[in-house]
Order: sequence, then C-alpha cells, then structure tokens
Amino acid sequence: MKKMKARSFVVVLLVTLVMLVLSACNSSDVASSSEKAKEENEGLPENYPNKSIDALVGFAPGGGQDIIMRTTAQILNDAEIIKQSFVVTNKTGAGGRIASEELARQNSDPYKLIVIPEYGPGWDPRLSLKFSDFQPIASLATSELFIYVHKDSPYETIEELLSSLKSEKDVTIGTLGPIDGGEAFKWDLIKQGAGIDKLNFVPMEGASEGLTAVLGGQIDTTLGVLPLINDYIKTGEVRVLAVLSEERSKDLPDVPTLKESGVEVAFHRYTGIWTGGDVSAKVVNYWAENLEEMTETDTWKTFLKNRGLSPYYLNTEEYTKLIEEEGIEFKKYLEDLEK
Repeated sequence: MKKMKARSFVVVLLVTLVMLVLSACNSSDVASSSEKAKEENEGLPENYPNKSIDALVGFAPGGGQDIIMRTTAQILNDAEIIKQSFVVTNKTGAGGRIASEELARQNSDPYKLIVIPEYGPGWDPRLSLKFSDFQPIASLATSELFIYVHKDSPYETIEELLSSLKSEKDVTIGTLGPIDGGEAFKWDLIKQGAGIDKLNFVPMEGASEGLTAVLGGQIDTTLGVLPLINDYIKTGEVRVLAVLSEERSKDLPDVPTLKESGVEVAFHRYTGIWTGGDVSAKVVNYWAENLEEMTETDTWKTFLKNRGLSPYYLNTEEYTKLIEEEGIEFKKYLEDLEK
C-alpha cells in the first residue's frame, strides 16, 4: 500500500513538473510574441511615407523658422531624398506654442513634423505641455545672436548699454515672445551676469517686429540674427554692440563678444526638427538619417551661407541631450518668475 502511495506521489510530481515546463514554454512564447508585436508596432508604417507630410511652423511666414522649414522640405524633395510632398502650415501665436499644442494633440502621428528653435516647448510647469509630448529628431543649423541698437542710439558700445541698464529703468528691450519666453530668459542670464537689478521688456511677436521697433525708436535694443539685420548694418541704420557667442563672428569681426565686456554669458540660436512623443523610434531614425543626408547637400550648404547661418547637425541623442540641459535651466527661470 505504501509503495502504491509512493508511486502515485511520483506520478503526480512528474505531471506537475511537465505542466510547469509547458507553462514556462507558453509564457516564453507569449512574451516573445508580445515583444515581436511591440517591435512591429514600433516599425515604419507600410510604404512610409505614403502620403504628404504635415510640416508645422509656429511663427509667421517669411521668418527664420519658416524659411528653414520650407527650404528643408524643398531640398528633401529636389534631391529625391524624400519623394512625398510637404504641406507647410504656419500656426502662429504664443511664441510658437499654438503649433506645438497641435502636434501634442496628435503626438502619435508619424506624418507630423515641426520646426523648433532651441530647447522648444514642454518646460513650463504652468502648462499642460510636457517635453515627453515631443521627440527631437535632429538639429539642422544655428545662428549667432547680436545685441543691436538704432544708429542714433546714445549707446556706442556694449559697456555703455550695460551701464545704462544698471542705472536706468526706462531702457526698453524688445523680446521675441512674452516675459516667460526663451529670449527673455537669455536677457535674464545677461542681467545676472552683469549685476543688473531689473530689465524693462517689451514683448514682440517676431524678430522682424523687434527690428521695426528699433528702427522706429519704440525700443532701445533687442537681439537679432545676421540674416535679419545684415542689410541694415550695411546701410548704417543699426549699430551692433556685441555678439553672444564664445568667439567673435567671422562675418562681423570688429564686433566684440559679450564676454569681452566681462559678462560670462554665451549662447546661440539653433534650430531643429521634432515630431510627436509617441511616434516610433524607427520613424524618428528614418527622419534623422534623411535630414543628415540633406545637410550634406551642396544646396543646403549654399542656403546656410546665403542666410548667414552655420551648419549644426546633431543626431537624435546629441540633440536631445542639449535640449534637456538647456530646458532644465529655462524651467528654473520660469519657476523663479512665480516666486
């Protein structure tokens, strides 16, 4: 009787072990199938791209971001790197936020791209937009930023302007976007570096509006890129006081850097292409590779030279790291505004 019970126990144990092995195999198969399905879902859509690409611009037609996006689309098509057409749409307002919000609402759409200056949206803790709503793909170009004034301005040098900013509260500064925008953030860094107590900002809808305000005497100074102000430099209508880069500009070698005045602040305005945060990694990589190929064309290099821009291709990893580093600093600035 005891032998029969022992044999029964052994049989039950063997059956149990077999069931556990089969279960493990099935679980492995399920996991494998799940991973495979996920991999397939994260792949390129069939025959991608098989329809027009929606290219968003958060700023007005004719501005720097608009021209970069339209030129990028044109070269991609003309060089037959991308054979599908692009539909460039300007969604202006709130310093580019309107266009960013549209992308965030459709952040899994692989047919939506957006051109973004610098660290972009998603850093303001007061807004619903999060950086995770987006995916940077690649940076394309960068431009030097200059502090300039009207030809009849009393400020002949950057030192004179900084001295006046320290002592007078009525010096007006035009900023691209509101006080919680990226340009005001740059001026705040200058304020800290120069030991200035307070700045008087006048928000502008675009850099071209800032130029018009300087020429018309509505504001004392603002920041500008060379493509915007170069013609006015040549005619003597504006005076450039400083460049906000580590070294003097090759195009304007007589203009000192801000650092030469003792203010340890330097930055530049880079531009890149983003997509939605839920778009697959393979789609992001597809665009990064094709954009890199575009930046190597002679047409793109000529465009940059003619526009006073500099090559600045960063792949997805490098570009995202740069954005996160600067975005965190911008977020701190916004948090300080609320205090």
